[in-house]
Amino acid sequence: MSPELRARFGIRWSPIKQRQADVLAALSRAITPILPRRARVSGPTYLRLRRKSIARDEFAPESYRRASMR
Repeated sequence: MSPELRARFGIRWSPIKQRQADVLAALSRAITPILPRRARVSGPTYLRLRRKSIARDEFAPESYRRASMR
């Protein structure tokens, strides 16, 4: 996040916080290849993979039901 955006949102930042963010980002990039697939797949990809199961649920949105008919 740019310094201007942090200032706009009132987010305090320091060299220590930047270092922590850098370490966390590096750790995330390093560990991703060794994570099991179920831990790597999230968000829209997860929903696409589960579309048919979701469509069978009685509370599923109509868009899921229509898509599963194709």
